[in-house]
Amino acid sequence: MPLVVDLTHFLHARSGGVRTYLRYKGRHLEAAGWRHAIIAPGSRDGIRRLERSLLVTLWSPVVPGAAPYRVLVRTRAVLALLRRLRPSVIELGSPYLLPSVATAAGHQLGAPVVGFYHAHVPQAHLEPLIGMLGLARGGTVDRAASEAAWHYLRRVYRPLDRLAAPSAAMATELSRHGAVPPAGCTVIPLGVDTEDFHPRHRSAEWRAAHLVAGAPANGAGRVVVLYVGRLSPEKGAARLVELAAELERAQPGRFVVWIVGDGPLRAQLQRAAPPNVGFLGHLEGPALRTAYASADLFVTASESETFGLAPLEAQASGLPVVAPASGALPEVVDPRSGRLVPSAAPAALAAAVTALARQPSELAARGRSARAFVEGRFSWERTFRRLMALYADVLAARRRPALR
Repeated sequence: MPLVVDLTHFLHARSGGVRTYLRYKGRHLEAAGWRHAIIAPGSRDGIRRLERSLLVTLWSPVVPGAAPYRVLVRTRAVLALLRRLRPSVIELGSPYLLPSVATAAGHQLGAPVVGFYHAHVPQAHLEPLIGMLGLARGGTVDRAASEAAWHYLRRVYRPLDRLAAPSAAMATELSRHGAVPPAGCTVIPLGVDTEDFHPRHRSAEWRAAHLVAGAPANGAGRVVVLYVGRLSPEKGAARLVELAAELERAQPGRFVVWIVGDGPLRAQLQRAAPPNVGFLGHLEGPALRTAYASADLFVTASESETFGLAPLEAQASGLPVVAPASGALPEVVDPRSGRLVPSAAPAALAAAVTALARQPSELAARGRSARAFVEGRFSWERTFRRLMALYADVLAARRRPALR
C-alpha cells in the first residue's frame, strides 16, 4: 500500500485547522487504500495514532511567545525517519526547517514532495512581529522584512514537485511573487463535515448556561456573537474585545460575545474584556459543535487567513459570518447571508454585526442561507479527491523518463 508522510510544525493537542485537515485526511487516505503517517514536534519522542494515521513525535523546544507550538529542530532525526518509512509521497505542511529535509529525502528515495501552504508567512507571522516592535506598516523595515520572507518562500517552494494552496487568493499571491515550483500551484479548498457541524446541535440550555453580564435565564433578546480560533496576534484577537466594547456602547445589554479558543493573548484579553465577553476556552467535539450552533452569528478579525475553516464550520452550523474582505475569506463567506467588511477595524465589524442583527427573523433566515451555501460547495470528499489527483500527477511525472 502506498504511504503519504506529512511533515508539519502546526500540530499539537489543541491546534485547529491543520489538525482537522490531518484527521480527515487520514480517514480518506485509508478509504482509498493508502497509509498515512505524520511527523510532528512534541513534548517527547513517541509513536501513537491520530485516528487512522500514525503520528510520530520528536521532542522539540517550544516556540517563544507561541506556546504550545514547537519547532522541529532535529532535522537529522526527521531524515532518518523518512528513510525508515520510505514514503511514496512526502507532503510538506510547514516552511520552517523541514523543506531541506523533505527535498533531500525525496531525492534519496525517489519520492515526490508536495507542499501545502497552510500559513501565509508574510502576513500571519511577520506583520504581528512588526507591530509588536512598534514599527510602521509599510515602512522601510516592514518592506525589507516582507521581501526577505518572499525570498525565503521562493527558496522553499521552487524546488518542490508541486505546491497546493487552499484558496485562489493564496495561489495568486504565491505565483505573483514567484514562490511556486515549475509545475505550478494547485488550488485545493478545505472542507467541512456538514453532519458534525449542523444547526440541530443548538441547545437552549447550553446557551443559557454560558450567557454573561447578567443576562436573563432564558437569554431573551440577547444576540450571541461567536469567535472560534487561536488567541494570537496574527488572528487579530485583540480586536475581539474592542468589538465587544463597541457593541455594548451601541446597544447596551443586547450583545454577548463568546470567545472560544486559547493562545498567548488570552490572559491579556481577559484583563481588557468588557463584561459582555465570555471566554469559553478550548472546545472540541460535541462541546464545540454545540457552541457553534447555539450562537447567532460568527465573527473573525483575522486578515491573514489562507482559507478560514472556522467560518466554514460556523456557516455549516447555521450562522451568518462577519469577516474582513481579505485573504481567502471572500472565497468561503457567503456575502448574501453574512457581511464582508473592508477592514478588520472593530468599529467596522461592530457596524456589520448590528446591521445583521437588526431583525431576529432575518438573522435566522441568513443562517439557513449560510448552511445551504456550504452544503453546495465544500466537502472533505472533494478536498481529498483533488489531493489524490495531485498525488497521482506527481507520481506519474516521476515515472516518466526525462526528455533529452
